[in-house]
Amino acid sequence: MSAQSSTTPHGFNPTLTIQKRRRSTVNGTTPIPLLSDDAYTPDCVQQRLDDTENRLNSTTRYLTPNSQKLLTLYRNACYDLLLESLDEDWPAAEKTKRINEVRGYETDMNNRRFLQDVSDQTLLAEIVTFRQYSYYARYGDYAAHLVSKLRKEASVQPQCQFADALSGKQLWSTISAQIKNEAPTWARSGAIDPSAVKTTYAIYENCARVGISHDHMVLLIHLYADRTLSFHRGLQDYLENQQYSQIAQCLYEDLRDLSSVAAPNQSADETAMRAVLEQLRDQWFDSSHAPDQPQGWTNLPEIRKVRDELQKAKQKSQDMMRKVAQNAAQRIALSIEEEELSNEKEELLVQAATQPPEPPQLPPPGPGSATITGKGKAKLSIGKPVDVSHRKQAWDAIMDQQHGQYNGIKTTMARQRQINRMVSAYRTAYGEDPPPGA
Repeated sequence: MSAQSSTTPHGFNPTLTIQKRRRSTVNGTTPIPLLSDDAYTPDCVQQRLDDTENRLNSTTRYLTPNSQKLLTLYRNACYDLLLESLDEDWPAAEKTKRINEVRGYETDMNNRRFLQDVSDQTLLAEIVTFRQYSYYARYGDYAAHLVSKLRKEASVQPQCQFADALSGKQLWSTISAQIKNEAPTWARSGAIDPSAVKTTYAIYENCARVGISHDHMVLLIHLYADRTLSFHRGLQDYLENQQYSQIAQCLYEDLRDLSSVAAPNQSADETAMRAVLEQLRDQWFDSSHAPDQPQGWTNLPEIRKVRDELQKAKQKSQDMMRKVAQNAAQRIALSIEEEELSNEKEELLVQAATQPPEPPQLPPPGPGSATITGKGKAKLSIGKPVDVSHRKQAWDAIMDQQHGQYNGIKTTMARQRQINRMVSAYRTAYGEDPPPGA
């Protein structure tokens, strides 16, 4: 008797396992960019559009989010090109622009590694790069805090010889490059000749005040500089130095890579950023004759205008800082002058205090008024009444001085001495009591 078959009457083998659908990014042939614009005929574009639709709607192959995103963009571009090519009045310049867009997506699909088989070594390199960016984003702020503290310490220490090497006028990328240039001299001679290693020596002088070793501070400066270069395009520096070709290259690369850099869930952000980049490109450059060759873009007057405005703003800021420094210097000089005058007044007051008091300044006595005798008492004229008007004038003068407004402690002390002399003269002439009616 033959062995019983393991299959069911319907041909199903229960020992077989269901295989997972193989993960892949493509299903079909990737379209090759055509060199000639005339090669993009309606039939050719229709064929590429159909192939792309089949790849997007495939149920046998798995599309990664990035692959699906790029294929969707390519499908939309082909559809727009096919639709507009049916219009006989379509301008040639617009047609060329649309064809370049389609050709750009085709170039991406042939060059982007996420649409092809990727080796483990390439994937590892990409992962290392992303890990480095993650490290910069997560720990860069700690380095920023310490390097800023180092700069502040160098600026407030009067004995720091080369504080300018760490001042705000220097970019941290420039400081990092200068440290690397000084590294051989520092390793060979150290601080024997500080003028040969100004930047490194300035760090060496101030890192202890920050609370970190010199070697660690140097590494933090390199980290912060690398982070700045990784996350900043440097357009402002390019504008200030009139490096317009570098700006054109940046705009071209950023527009080209935007679809692959933006995450699949950032479609709205990508659309807004693309509009910004295209607006800047069209305002600053004429790229119609060479859209894929940024070196051949023509500078427009608008980019020079932006550069001039930037220079004016920078000059205005420098003038303001210079004015602030001049005002500070004037205030310091005025403060020194006031201090010297105060010292002179103090010396005069000390001299006046050690000299005998001057005669009291009282109104002249009238008929029948009291006169001062050698014993310090008032003596009345016989047979004549005392005129109290002069006594009241003296009392009012004392009250006015006591209730007056004073401008500072030194002026108050001087006036107090004068009041004391007036009170002493009043007591000598009229006694302790105030005049009648006071």
